Amino acid sequence: MKKILGLLASIALLTSCDDGDIVIESLNFGNAQITTCVAAPTGLLFKTNAQELLLIDVPANLFGNQLSTAENPKTYTLQANKQEIIYRQYSGNVNSSAICSAIPPASPTVSDQWLGQPGGVIEVITSEVFTTNTTTGVTTVSGYSHVIRFRNVQLRNEQSSFVYEMYNFGEYVVRI
Repeated sequence: MKKILGLLASIALLTSCDDGDIVIESLNFGNAQITTCVAAPTGLLFKTNAQELLLIDVPANLFGNQLSTAENPKTYTLQANKQEIIYRQYSGNVNSSAICSAIPPASPTVSDQWLGQPGGVIEVITSEVFTTNTTTGVTTVSGYSHVIRFRNVQLRNEQSSFVYEMYNFGEYVVRI
């Protein structure tokens, strides 16, 4: 009886192992800062975490000075045939030079890529950032904070896909 149970346990263990492919079920960028390639407000924003990149490329007017709230955010719906959200895994640590250079470096290389699918929504909640002059005590608007969220966004590659009902991309501050 022990031999039969041992044989069944071995078979179950061998057949339950996967083929070693990495399956992404969630994005984890921790406290990574949103970065852009230019100083002026832009719609091309990204975050990196070691060998991972999460990038959005949307109209820059989403990040203007029109205020919005969590209950009534500015929205942008992902379009067909555009690469507006890209999640990539690289062969090594990735930094802004791999994204912002006119000629990207030869290394690291993209080892896998997921693209945002049409229909998902990017929400932007915009508020004013205030600064108080320590000499005069006068408080003025010094910029705008844009909290960026994904709602019902599906990321897909050739083998798989995953959906985020809600994902907080982060805060992008534009100084004026």
